[in-house]
Amino acid sequence: QSGKKPDDIEVKRLTKNLIEQIDSLTGIANAFSDFAKMPKSKKEEVDLVSVIENSLGLFDKFQRIRMKFVNSYSMPALVLSDRDQLLRVMNNLLKNAIQATSDTTDPQIDINLNLKGKYYQITVRDNGPGIDESVQDRIFVPNFTTKTRGMGLGLAISKNIIEQFKGEIWFETKKDQGTTFLFTLPALSKN
Repeated sequence: QSGKKPDDIEVKRLTKNLIEQIDSLTGIANAFSDFAKMPKSKKEEVDLVSVIENSLGLFDKFQRIRMKFVNSYSMPALVLSDRDQLLRVMNNLLKNAIQATSDTTDPQIDINLNLKGKYYQITVRDNGPGIDESVQDRIFVPNFTTKTRGMGLGLAISKNIIEQFKGEIWFETKKDQGTTFLFTLPALSKN
C-alpha cells in the first residue's frame, strides 16, 4: 500500500524531533544575536574577589565537583570594569570547566587570584581530558559546532569582554591532564 499514512507514534516522534531542531537553531541564532549586540559596558570599580565568590555561589550545587578558590591577594582586588560582564566571563569559565570534568573520576576545579605586577591574574584550572588539539586554534572564534561542548561562542564573548577592559585571556592544556584558562585585568590603583 503506497498511500499508507504514518501512525500516531511516528507523527509524534517526527514532531518532537522537529521541535527540538527548531529550538536548537533558535538558541544558536539568539546566541549569535547576543554576541553581535553586546550591551554597552559600564566602567565601575569592581572587586574581583566578590565576582569570583558570586560565580562560585551559582555553581556550588555541583556536589560531585570539588571547587577551591585561593586568593593570594589580601586586599580587595579592584579593577575598572563592568561587574555584570565580568560575572559572565567567570560563569562561562566555570561552566566550561564543569562540562570538561563531567566524565572525570574525581573532578576538581581550582580558581586562583594573584597580583602579577600591575595586573590581577585569575586562573580557572580543571582536571578534565584537555582540549583536543584539532580545535585549540578555534577556541576563541565564534562557531556553530557542538563538538567543543558550546565553548566557542561563550569564550569569544569572554575574550571580547576582557580585551575591552585592557586585559588578556588565554589557555594552557595537556591531554588527559586538564585545562587552565587564565585572564588578566589592570589593577586599579588606590593612590
